[in-house]
Amino acid sequence: MAVHEKKESFKEHNDRGSILLAFYFVLTLLIPNLVLLYTEPYSIWSAEASLFIPMGFYLMWSAVLKRSGIMIWLAFPLVVLAAFQIVLLYLFGNSIIATDMFTNLLTTNPEE
Repeated sequence: MAVHEKKESFKEHNDRGSILLAFYFVLTLLIPNLVLLYTEPYSIWSAEASLFIPMGFYLMWSAVLKRSGIMIWLAFPLVVLAAFQIVLLYLFGNSIIATDMFTNLLTTNPEE
């Protein structure tokens, strides 16, 4: 009886850890959007859209895979791009050049 209770306790602890990991994953990826909400003069509708649309995507992504560690490793390029966006926002502040630099990263032709 004690072994069965330990397995249930471990399963509950593991589920809680997976939920917390998925929550922190979504929160971490939303940091660039939160910085943009703070630094840019958005209307209320634009602010809500720039926060809730990516949050919905990240939540759906975290719900797709049963194992949260695999989900985070598959989304690692997205984490790197979010970190790069934070650096550009820090360097260029309220300037449009931060968005332009980020767009150029993804659309530049290497032969130019």
